[in-house]
Amino acid sequence: MTFTNKGFQGKIHNKSIYDFITQLDFSLKQNDRINKVNEILYTVKGVHDNYIDDYFETYFDEKLKVNLKQSDYLSIDNNICNALESMANYILFADDAEKCSKQEYSFYSKEQLINKYGKDMSLEEMLEKTYNEVENCKSISFLINEGYNYKKVCEQSIMSSDIHSIEPIKHYEELKSIINKRLKNLRVNKIEKVNQKKMVKLLKELKTDQILCKDKIRGTIYFKAPLRDSTATDYNQFDFDNPEHIIPMLECKGSLLTDVGCIRYDMSNMLKEIKLKYNDCKILNYLFLGFSYYEISKKLNIQSTQVLNKIKRISKQISKKHTEIYEDWLYTYVLKGVYKKCTLCGIVKLKNSRIFRYLKPCNEYHSWCRNCEAKQITQKSKKSL
Repeated sequence: MTFTNKGFQGKIHNKSIYDFITQLDFSLKQNDRINKVNEILYTVKGVHDNYIDDYFETYFDEKLKVNLKQSDYLSIDNNICNALESMANYILFADDAEKCSKQEYSFYSKEQLINKYGKDMSLEEMLEKTYNEVENCKSISFLINEGYNYKKVCEQSIMSSDIHSIEPIKHYEELKSIINKRLKNLRVNKIEKVNQKKMVKLLKELKTDQILCKDKIRGTIYFKAPLRDSTATDYNQFDFDNPEHIIPMLECKGSLLTDVGCIRYDMSNMLKEIKLKYNDCKILNYLFLGFSYYEISKKLNIQSTQVLNKIKRISKQISKKHTEIYEDWLYTYVLKGVYKKCTLCGIVKLKNSRIFRYLKPCNEYHSWCRNCEAKQITQKSKKSL
């Protein structure tokens, strides 16, 4: 399906798309959610006849196009279609819904596969053989690309050898050191804030001039487009340990047949194990339904920066939970982990700096885990109050 616009914010028959989405109640069970969506989308005309709401009938009759042009948008980009998809996800991902079987992911380098199966088979045959070794084919194998990223532009930099060998760059470096000393003195005395900003800007410009000087003398050649980029996104590069990767993934949508949908499904399972605050849950629900940061801030009567900060905090919690799950799996099935018993709660836990605080003077981990330490601190603070 193709559409002339990406986001339709207007009203049809005195209704907007947000009038449908805001009626969703996330506290309901799956059967009740199905009835709720039927109530939202359908209107009763007559005794036994149910019809789709006039809003959707009119919108798809007027906005849907058959012939695709370069300036048109696909249904995946359209906010009305995304809203309907979010209603489907609202039913599928209910707490009491039947869970899908867990998928396992295995990552191999070319050398690992050759050491395991030999050089007689091709890489495709080796990867296919890894599927046959797992029961019920619940494992997906990936080949790790260990080569350099030739599409990434290499940034020019000034090395210590350049300062000694190229005379103009040496003069630039001497001038930068004088300005740095002056800037340091101003910052220590906390004076002349305007001059400080000017000096920081001047240092940036001097660094740019240094690079231009090096390029002119050395004759550096920059290629505008070394290789043509692919339009397909490589989700193998997604890293759960990086909160900056998680934030845009929270805003994405996709079915379980796509890479995005699988990552989102794993993320939703992690969120169920994290104790989020009530406002954080509301922000996530609005975000999953396709609301922008500005629209969420208007709904909750807070600033857009507060919404962004809360989402950043949630992404860090997801990253931390992923680290816990990965460590449990790694030291249970792959490596032999070192464990330590907490003397306060009596639970045996993995012995590392994430769970136990490391004491440098004693060269040993604390006998209490971090959770017990935090509880003791809160109890002492309550008693002092």
